[in-house]
Amino acid sequence: MKKKLIGQIKVHSGQLMIIDPKNIDNEWRKKGNIKGVVFWGRGQNKVAELLIEKGYGVQQKKDYAGFIEALNEAEATSLRREIDMVAESTGVQIVSSVEMDSTFQDVKEIAMYSDLGGSLSFNDGTDGLAVVFPSGLGDGCYEVYGRYENLKRWGEKITKVEIQLVDDDEERL
Repeated sequence: MKKKLIGQIKVHSGQLMIIDPKNIDNEWRKKGNIKGVVFWGRGQNKVAELLIEKGYGVQQKKDYAGFIEALNEAEATSLRREIDMVAESTGVQIVSSVEMDSTFQDVKEIAMYSDLGGSLSFNDGTDGLAVVFPSGLGDGCYEVYGRYENLKRWGEKITKVEIQLVDDDEERL
């Protein structure tokens, strides 16, 4: 057995995915329907409280303060204006964005909300399209190693792939 550096992966979204490239064209939804508006920032809890008092159905998410459902682009634009006005009235800074029903959003939700990763399903709902997980300590450049073994019937093949997400000398608890 030998271990060899086979490349590096640059991460800009804080997450990684293992997928068969053949499935990307048929299964990747670049832009789908609008799901709603997410918002976060300094004073986000106060803004969420005030929006709830105004009758908005604010849902709490793990990585940002709030999410409000929107059915279309006009409603999402109106919600973003309302969020901005509430934030301005309280003197806090809030960032908001429209959340779409897309494969990238599905990847983000698996990497951020599931137990440190999970499986991405095909569009028909069957499991196994990809495996998704957060990248170590966030964005950066990570080394990818292959473990090669000489198999009796097949010759030398990669038998394991390892992504070095955290240096071996990083302090552990």
